[in-house]
Amino acid sequence: MTQITESELQRLVIEELKRIGYPSETIVPEWKNKNTHIDLVVMDRDTQIPLMLIECKMVPNSHSVEAAANQLRRYMDTLDYPVRAYAAFHGTNGKVEFYDFTKKINNNDIPIAACGPTNLPPYEEIRTGAESKYINAQKKRKRRYINGLKIFCWGIIPTLIVTLFILDAFSLYPLTTERLILLGILILSLLLPFFGEIKVGEVTLSNKKKDEEK
Repeated sequence: MTQITESELQRLVIEELKRIGYPSETIVPEWKNKNTHIDLVVMDRDTQIPLMLIECKMVPNSHSVEAAANQLRRYMDTLDYPVRAYAAFHGTNGKVEFYDFTKKINNNDIPIAACGPTNLPPYEEIRTGAESKYINAQKKRKRRYINGLKIFCWGIIPTLIVTLFILDAFSLYPLTTERLILLGILILSLLLPFFGEIKVGEVTLSNKKKDEEK
């Protein structure tokens, strides 16, 4: 088998993607995301959402196959939403061989032998439902953020307020005008999750999530 470089393998993979109908403008080499560099990414042509990750490896031996699976797992962890994950190898016949690690990344009990070699799905197939999956993943991420904010508002802030009153009662930390203003802001932050909008003078605090639910 003729030895080739990784950049040459990447070129062969791009050519194969184009041959089976993947639009050239959707194939992005060396895609950067959160300090990671992914060899190839196939994007949705309308939304620019990543649909497929491809890690290029030279030889499909047990070590490189396992390494590719681990790399793809790390890449998928940075995305926060599901995508297809493949590794591309330079096969013994000189052609590109693809291994599908999408299911193995979510279930490590799946053997390597079940991952490939295999054929890539058509481009339109990987686009199906991609936008809705992305939106659902973003909603889950937003809910996690809101839940964290509730813990801060209803757990940490009340403790801080009680502590300030206790310190003031023992004259250890007198509540001056500035500190009372700060205390008022903390109390308003406790009330905000229950209201769409709180207005104090010319200052308005808006709860966008509450507005969206109306």
